[in-house]
Amino acid sequence: MLEQFTASLGWSSLLMLAAGMTACGGSDDASSGPTAGIVPLPVPGCEQESYTACDVATDACQAAIFSTMACIRGNPGATRPSSRTLTATEYGDELAANTTNADTPLSLAYERCAVLLNLARPGDLSVQSQIHVQTSTVPAYYSNKTKQVTFVVPDGSVPAYHYEYAYISLSHEYVHALQDQEHDLTQFKKDHWETTDSALAVTSVIEGEAEAHQNAFLAATWGLDPTNLDSNAHYAAMKAWDKQVLAGISPLLAIWRDFPYSAGGPYVQQVLTSGGMPAVRQLFIDPPAASAQITSGIEPIPVVAEAPAPPAGYELMSTDTLGSELLYDYLVTVPTVAMIHANLLAADWRGDRFYFYRSLSSDSVAVVARLRFATQAMQSLLLSISGPWQSTSIEGDVVLALTTDPSTTAVLGTLLTNATNGITAPSGGASDPSTAAARPSRVPPFLPEL
Repeated sequence: MLEQFTASLGWSSLLMLAAGMTACGGSDDASSGPTAGIVPLPVPGCEQESYTACDVATDACQAAIFSTMACIRGNPGATRPSSRTLTATEYGDELAANTTNADTPLSLAYERCAVLLNLARPGDLSVQSQIHVQTSTVPAYYSNKTKQVTFVVPDGSVPAYHYEYAYISLSHEYVHALQDQEHDLTQFKKDHWETTDSALAVTSVIEGEAEAHQNAFLAATWGLDPTNLDSNAHYAAMKAWDKQVLAGISPLLAIWRDFPYSAGGPYVQQVLTSGGMPAVRQLFIDPPAASAQITSGIEPIPVVAEAPAPPAGYELMSTDTLGSELLYDYLVTVPTVAMIHANLLAADWRGDRFYFYRSLSSDSVAVVARLRFATQAMQSLLLSISGPWQSTSIEGDVVLALTTDPSTTAVLGTLLTNATNGITAPSGGASDPSTAAARPSRVPPFLPEL
């Protein structure tokens, strides 16, 4: 799994000390390394493992860290993956060469829908832009395909990462390798990534567990009792730092660099604390289906409703569930929606269904959002807001319709009328095979990884 920049930062209280660890300039000599003079506090049950900061460029250091993480996670006999180092430019070139995605008319239409929802800016979801986000925010990653850990080092072509945290990063990436050997992460994602929201929840399980074990390892290395560390403060600081680091990156891309770590970390930590590794392993059998489950334990109520038939000259591209987090990201950008109302609406979210349409003769797009809330008060609140949409209520759900078409009233009126009357989009007749393939409920092709 790709690792975000802040995932490697570890406990906030240790950052100043950890900054002394360079990627290839660390020391295997405990008397001169950054933890010199510190007595480690081993993780219970793994007292025989090494907790001394070391140079990750050496095989001995990698072997010691992997052995420790395998013990912490309870994977005796696991196989250590190989590792390599790429410059940011080499990483970008490899992404470009290996990606099967391309900037197609369909993906460009999806991007225009995201722009309409204020979740992206023009060009943000192009393959080139996504590669830039990867190369400028990823210091290390584990590949499910190659079974290899890769360190990405700056080469002047992108802003410098804090690569000195490679020692911490490696512990995080080794957790992914261990997860993959036990659970087959590729299959795990295939089985449970049905929508953008479910993909976000599943990713939060994967990254959240790596966060929890990484922090246990880091605390042990610095001789700290993890029961006396303020996890809430740590993850709050991480989220605040994410906001700084990810400033200027569109919400639809930034959320994958923040939420699975700053929200997934405390979620899995709580599961681990209350039920141990058996409870964490159960998450890989029955993972949460929505981001709201990660943040507040709310069980989603799936919105099961066929897509409204499109207006003349339009076709349905796809359907998706975006979840409470992205709903907030959209609402908070609407001038007529107060921030407190965006927060209340997101907290009251129980389900959604988004339907994406494109014009067959122009660049116009349209979006219909069917939103389900827990209370009538929040339904009424959203219906009372005059936003850049037309709205109605159908069977207790709030339905919003937006478009970039100059014939706004006609397009939105048709969509809302069809939604109200149960006139649904035909299953066949897509303009091309890629559109037909995208119509089932799947994560749009540009998210979350290339």
